[in-house]
Amino acid sequence: MVYFPTLTEFRKLATGPANLIPVYREFAADLETPVSVYLKLMSEVGPSFLLESVEGGEQVGRYSFVGVNPRGMISLNGRSVTDQRTNHTETRELAEGEDLLDVIKAELGRFTPADLPGLPRFQGGAVGYLGYDVVRYFEKLPETAVSVLDIPDAVFLLADTLVVFDHARHRLILLANARVNGDVEASYVDAIQRIEQVSEKLLRPLPAIPQKRWG
Repeated sequence: MVYFPTLTEFRKLATGPANLIPVYREFAADLETPVSVYLKLMSEVGPSFLLESVEGGEQVGRYSFVGVNPRGMISLNGRSVTDQRTNHTETRELAEGEDLLDVIKAELGRFTPADLPGLPRFQGGAVGYLGYDVVRYFEKLPETAVSVLDIPDAVFLLADTLVVFDHARHRLILLANARVNGDVEASYVDAIQRIEQVSEKLLRPLPAIPQKRWG
């Protein structure tokens, strides 16, 4: 299997300033669609997403993105923000003058991504939504609405494992971001293992009945 960058190239990138390095491999995309890939991967641990792009209101954009197994999820309920990771969950109240976007910016600001040629501009990050009532964090509005839906006001997944469709090149890119935090080779191997897990699932046939998932 050919992975980019190579371990030697990865070691050089890991010397800085980047501390987040995308590792990837490519396939021909002749037999898959974004929807078929999503259906095969939606049983992965944690929430997932499918992002499609449109240009000019009618033309399908160059890239489609399927994200699985995010490294975390940040959600907002009222003024309570919950940061959920694989091994722990932390909930706190927003500070005075703080909003959810400040929390997201602080999280993303911890990383300096490597810029590798040939990849789309989006290689992972925060993917989610802001609910209608979140506007109150940015404008002074009366709080007259009563919440009757048991859903967060906002949710953002911290995506770092992606399947990218390059429709222009008819290629499928399996990408995992490696966080450089000490053992460089271990970070590289972990990214490759995540790619292999996704690759194995893509070789399976489509599930007969799609599993019902939230998110």
